[in-house]
Amino acid sequence: MSGIELTTSQKVQIAFVTLVLGIAGYEMIHGMRPGPDMNVASWTEARAVGNDPGKPITVKNPTDPTKSGTATILSSYDGTLEIAEYPEASNKGIEIRFKPDTRRAAYQIYKDPVAAITAIKDPYMRAMTMAAYSASWNRPLGLLGSAGMTKDQLTAEKAARDLMMSEVLVYDQEAHAGAIAPALHKELSVALAAFRKTPGDAMKDRTKALAARKVITAALAYMAAVQNKRMAAVNKYVAAVDKGMLKEQKPKITAALTPAMVNKFKNAIGPTAVVAAPVLTKS
Repeated sequence: MSGIELTTSQKVQIAFVTLVLGIAGYEMIHGMRPGPDMNVASWTEARAVGNDPGKPITVKNPTDPTKSGTATILSSYDGTLEIAEYPEASNKGIEIRFKPDTRRAAYQIYKDPVAAITAIKDPYMRAMTMAAYSASWNRPLGLLGSAGMTKDQLTAEKAARDLMMSEVLVYDQEAHAGAIAPALHKELSVALAAFRKTPGDAMKDRTKALAARKVITAALAYMAAVQNKRMAAVNKYVAAVDKGMLKEQKPKITAALTPAMVNKFKNAIGPTAVVAAPVLTKS
C-alpha cells in the first residue's frame, strides 16, 4: 500500500495549523463559559413599628408612622441584603440583614461563618466551636452535657460562658453605636448614598447594578468585621473550657456531634442581623 510522503516543511506547517486551531477552539469554548452573575434586583419595603417599638404590632400597640421605617432590598446571586432604616424616635437605628441563597455551592462575595466553623478539621474543636457559637446566639446545642463534667469544670465553664456573653453584649452595643470598624461603616454609608443617587433599574442598567454590588460588598465586609468580634469571644471561651477538659472527655463531645446535630446547628443559626449606627447617609 502506497502513501504520500510529506516533507519536513509540510509536517511543520500542518503541526502549526493544528496548534492554531487548537488554541482557537480552546479560546472559543473558554469564552463561551458563563461569567459571574452580576444581576441585582432592588426594591424598597415598608417596615411598620408600633407605638412601643419593643413589642409586636397589635390592636393595643398599633403602627406608629413616626417610628416606622423603610428597607432597601438588594437581591443578588449570593443572597438577599436588607438595610432597614428607622426614624430616631423608634430607637431602632439601622438593621442590616443578609440571607444567603443556600442553593449555591459557592458564593461570589459572601463568606459563610457557619461554613467556616463546620469546616474545622479537628472533630473535637469543631464540636466545641459549634457549641460555643450557638451559645453566643442563645441557642445552645447541649453538646458539653455529654462530657460528664465535674462540679469544678461546670463552674469554670459557666464563668467562661458569662464572660463570652458579656463580651457579645458589648459587641452588640458597639455595633449599634457604629464603633466597630468605622471605616467599613463609612464605606457602606457612601456606597448606599451613591446607589440611591444613581438613576436606572439595577436589572437593566449596568451602572446601577455595579452601584448595588458595591453596597452588597460594603455591607458584607462590615458584617464580617462584626462577626470577627463575636468569633474572638467564642474562641476565648473555647480555649478556657478546653483547658480544663480531661483527655477522656474530649471523645465524648466529639461523638455527640452527630450529623443530625450538625444540621440542628446549621438550622438554628440563621442569617445574622447586625445593628449598625443610625447614621447611614441618605440622599
